Parts: sequence; structure tokens; C-alpha cells
Amino acid sequence: MELKGRRELFCREYLKDLNQTQAALRAGYPPTDARTYASRMMGEAEIQDRVTELAAERNEKLEVDAREVLAEMLRLLRADALQAFNDDGTIKPWHEIPIDCRRAISGIKSQETFTGSGDAREWTGQVKEIKFWSKDRAIEMLARHLALFKDSLGDGLTDLAKAITEARSRGSLV
Repeated sequence: MELKGRRELFCREYLKDLNQTQAALRAGYPPTDARTYASRMMGEAEIQDRVTELAAERNEKLEVDAREVLAEMLRLLRADALQAFNDDGTIKPWHEIPIDCRRAISGIKSQETFTGSGDAREWTGQVKEIKFWSKDRAIEMLARHLALFKDSLGDGLTDLAKAITEARSRGSLV
């Protein structure tokens, strides 16, 4: 099913950040009424169906499914930072860090240290810092997926959440 004009654009914009008011604004609805239009549209079955359809298309194009995303969240939760270090506290070479630990690393900073200046400057060492992706966010997202929280979606999103849940149970949305 394809909607026309701003309604179709609203559905496409909504999938960018799941913010219905911002989607309405980007779709061209007046700023003074965007929230009202968005709330009203999200309560319509055809809008909900189109959003679900577009989400399924996006997932298919990305070649990713919910199991893969959940597995990645579990990797973040189970990552052991000690696996990135040698016994003396130095960082292991990349190829020696286990893959699940490497995937949990968001960045490494390296800074060389010196004493003196000019021609008398001598290298004294190197400081490395490893930053891991936030476990807090992964825990929150996984807990939401497992329905450990009782959130109020509000703004007409309850019906959308039900539609998505039903589509997932039918296997038509991953």
C-alpha cells in the first residue's frame, strides 16, 4: 500500500527517528499543528500499516534481522575489558583481542609522551585509552525488547506497537 503526498512522506520521515512530531514537520505540516496531525495520523490503521511495511522493507534492504541485533547487544553486555589487555596492563595487539571484545570497542586513543623540547626532546612512552560502547544503553534496549519495563508509549503509538508486535509474531516483520 502506498499513501499519497504528505501522508506517505510522514511515514517515511517517521522511520528516521521514530519521532512523530518531527516527522510531521519534515513532511510539511505547519509547526503550530504538527503534533496534532502526527498524533491523529498515528492513530490511523493505514498509517500504521504503511509504517510497518516500510520498516519491513528497510530491514530487508539492510539484510539484518532482530536476532542479529539482539546478538550484537548481548556481545556488548558480555564483553570483558580484561580481554583487551596483557597481564602487565598494556593493550594487546588487535589480532590478539578476541572478536567479541573488539566489537565492543568504540575507539582507541594513543598519545606519545616526551620530555624536553627541540633537539633535546626524548620519547618517554605512550599512553593508550580504550573506550567501549555503552553497556547501559545495550541493557536498556535489551530489557525493552524482553518487556522488562512497563513503558507508556502515548501519543497514539500504542496501536503501532501492537501492530508491530502482531506482525513480528506472524513472522512478517523481523
